[in-house]
Formats: sequence, C-alpha cells, structure tokens
Amino acid sequence: MFKLFGENKKITEKLYEQNLELVVKNKTLSLLEELYQTSVLTLLPEEMAKEITKIICQDLNLELAGVLTFNKKIDSLVPLAFSESDRLLKSASALGFLFDYISITNISNREFFKKVVYNKQENITDNLQEVWQDLANQEHVKEIKKQSHIKTALLYPLIKGNEVMGVLILCLNRDYNTLNTFEKASIK
Repeated sequence: MFKLFGENKKITEKLYEQNLELVVKNKTLSLLEELYQTSVLTLLPEEMAKEITKIICQDLNLELAGVLTFNKKIDSLVPLAFSESDRLLKSASALGFLFDYISITNISNREFFKKVVYNKQENITDNLQEVWQDLANQEHVKEIKKQSHIKTALLYPLIKGNEVMGVLILCLNRDYNTLNTFEKASIK
C-alpha cells in the first residue's frame, strides 16, 4: 500500500512540474506575441522601447526594465526608455533618482558594462551599486534597492548583425538563483 502511495506521489509531482512548465511556456508565448504586436504597430523607437519595457516589466513582474542605446563614438549608453514598478518609482522619485536621465559613459573602462557591450555577453549582479557605481549617490542606490526589494539586475546586449545596438536591463525582486529553469528561459 505504501508503495502505491509513493508512486502516486511521484506521478502527481511529475504532472505538477509539467503543468508549471506549460504555464511558463504559455506566458512566454503570450509575452512574445504582445511584444511582436507592439513592435509592428509602433513606428518611433522611443515609443516602441517605452511600450516594450512596460510590457516586460508588467508581464514578468519586474521592478525595472530599461533599454539603453549604445553610442560607439562616445563610448556611452544613453537611456531610451525605462519602466518601473510603482514601488520603485515612488522610492526613486523621492530621492530624485531618475533612470531616464542617467547616461553611462566610458563603457570600455567599466568592466560590468564592457562585458555586455564589447564581449556581447549577459551580465548579472545582486549588487545594484555595481550597475550605477559613480553615476549616482550610492546611499540613494542602497535605499532604492531596499525600498523596491531589488535582488538582481540582469543586463543583456541588444545585437543587430554583429553590432551591439544597446543594452536591456532588468531588475528583479527575487534572487536569480531562486528562479526555476523555465522562468530563467522565459527571461532570456
């Protein structure tokens, strides 16, 4: 009898895992469809970036989603669009920290961004100060992280052909390592 109970438990666990995988895959497909529709219906890059960051931020339940364009001539990342959770917007605004106005200069000398822009690799950190370093008051960055519950920042290169056109930044209110395989795949 106990053997039968153990087998039923294994079957139930396997079905739960498969259902979870289907939910994440359906959510990912739905998000991709919404992003596709937005990109087709929007003509201006700024409008498209704003809509895309808004959709990503809401659908993936993120604290922050942003797009920065890379200007190779001046070795800088320039903000194109950011969407923040209400919690992040409230704490950042109270401190006068506006993501939309912070350009990241001298990329080739900033190891954290250099990996993304010049090596075309994603980068991850649980230290928000590593992202904003000398670009903002570090006490403000600590307070924003605390109030908005940001645990992880992810950066992905936005590549067209062989050129990096910009960077996508995502800030999660969870530790990246606690995400399951399907959630990680969905984010990528």
